[in-house]
Amino acid sequence: MRYDLGPADRHACLCLSRLRFLPALLKERLRAEGIFDDLIQAIYTAALEAWEQGMDQRQTYRHAARRIYAFLTAYGYRHYPIGYVRREVPFSQAFGDKNIWDSGLTAGPPASPFIRRRLDDHLDEAILALLRRNPQGMSKRDLYTRLKLPARLFDHICAPLIEQGLVREVKRPIRGGRPPTPLLIAESAPAAAQRG
Repeated sequence: MRYDLGPADRHACLCLSRLRFLPALLKERLRAEGIFDDLIQAIYTAALEAWEQGMDQRQTYRHAARRIYAFLTAYGYRHYPIGYVRREVPFSQAFGDKNIWDSGLTAGPPASPFIRRRLDDHLDEAILALLRRNPQGMSKRDLYTRLKLPARLFDHICAPLIEQGLVREVKRPIRGGRPPTPLLIAESAPAAAQRG
């Protein structure tokens, strides 16, 4: 969808460039839900507002980012360190009008303020697929940056793959400055199968 805003076209281009910072999976999900076109219209509206208020480039970027954040928040998405996440089933819908504490259950631990990506999201398969596409190997930093994962979570997912022999970790030499992250290479066959 493309609109001609006349003199506000430059502001529209600046605002639309903020879309590149949204993860591709989030954009696919918005398209599947049928609200991606609404997001584009909200961005064009932000561009028109920025032009009318005479904002410069930096102010236009910030205005567009605030409008995108407000749009996603209105549709139930929350921003966490791993990206935008929306809970599939609200608590009230899961339990209805029942008071779950009346059933004799004891109170559980307090909920964490951050929702981490679950390990059953096939992240290990995504890591192996990326490594198999790059037979020369990839650095850990490139992998967790591409998958938009925190380094600790990435290490937690990779540890079983290295133990099973599906991935080999190669230390790289230090050439001054900070040491580079290790290189990860996909093995053609697990180490246990090669020994047997």
